[in-house]
Amino acid sequence: MDTTLDQSTELVNASDARQEELAGISEPTLWRWERDPKLNFPPAIRINGRKYWTRKVLRRWVAERREPDDIEKKETPAQHRNDAREAVTESA
Repeated sequence: MDTTLDQSTELVNASDARQEELAGISEPTLWRWERDPKLNFPPAIRINGRKYWTRKVLRRWVAERREPDDIEKKETPAQHRNDAREAVTESA
């Protein structure tokens, strides 16, 4: 019988979660995220007073907050001003 876990169901402790799955956030940031109901951060699994999450749950939460690829091509403020000026000129 294979007893290895799928990596996505692997439990990670708070320290590893902050460093590996949550882009190196600080401990106070994780604390705030857990308490902010607007963020809908996944609840921890508590084992012997320590917090754990599954990688799958954390990755899903991060993916839900990631911006779409096409937003990477954001305009600079100067490009935005030029586009706005052109729109005003065209409508006049």
